[in-house]
Amino acid sequence: MIKLRDLLTEKQFKGLEGIPANKSLEKISKAEKLNIIKAKGNMISFIVPDEYKGKRNFWQVISTGNIKKSSSGNIVMLMGGGPMNSPSFKNIDDLIDGVDWTSMERTRRFNEGITEAKEIKWQDVEVGDSANVTAINKTGVITKAYGRKFNLKFVNGTTKTYDASELTFVKSESITEMFVDENYADDFQTYFYKKYKGKSFNGWKLSLDSLAGTFEWNHQNKEEYILATPFWDGEEHLPVEITNEDGKQILFKKYPFKSTGDMNTDEMNYLKIMRQYLK
Repeated sequence: MIKLRDLLTEKQFKGLEGIPANKSLEKISKAEKLNIIKAKGNMISFIVPDEYKGKRNFWQVISTGNIKKSSSGNIVMLMGGGPMNSPSFKNIDDLIDGVDWTSMERTRRFNEGITEAKEIKWQDVEVGDSANVTAINKTGVITKAYGRKFNLKFVNGTTKTYDASELTFVKSESITEMFVDENYADDFQTYFYKKYKGKSFNGWKLSLDSLAGTFEWNHQNKEEYILATPFWDGEEHLPVEITNEDGKQILFKKYPFKSTGDMNTDEMNYLKIMRQYLK
């Protein structure tokens, strides 16, 4: 599963040097695109090949910078630093064209918003500002400030006091309002899957796509299946997608799904949304 930490540690794509800020990644040269693809650590989004549509709705790879060719030279792929490699392509040009550059451009602009957050000195910090714990890349909201000591509250409800030397301070729209704490999201997904794996809700059973890390609900007497992963991509939303066996999307709806920090409560909130579909 792609962790939020992987997306936010690098605040912008590598390989953008020399590309005008107002020029879309969709319109840059193939050589410039290849530089971005091969930049180690970049999260590269690929267009899902036709043969996989209906089985997955995205394909993302953490680039290692290594593009591997088969011994015959007729198959190339980008090797990933996580659980996934890219789809297979006939040549480098096809690999470049296989990247979802529209999605990459959206991510670039989002990253710019994070990069532009105003960093401030600890002496100028006020209660309500955000602070990032450098060692663990975890962001919280400052609830108390006394001298060089700051008490942070995290999305999962936990609090801890840190010295100013351990923190980076920003005065910006709080990132924690946009994302759930990545550790809590992973813990909740693991907890829920282990508890409900194999159990039936009116014939619907939960499975896990080990490559994508998505929750998939299937019914032996129904053609469609349901993708519904809590805190998907670290967001406090629950995207519900219903697709038939031919890969045609029947329904897509995004529900607000705010973390309470209590797994039992979040479990009940998830099931409350899903019961209208698991029937």
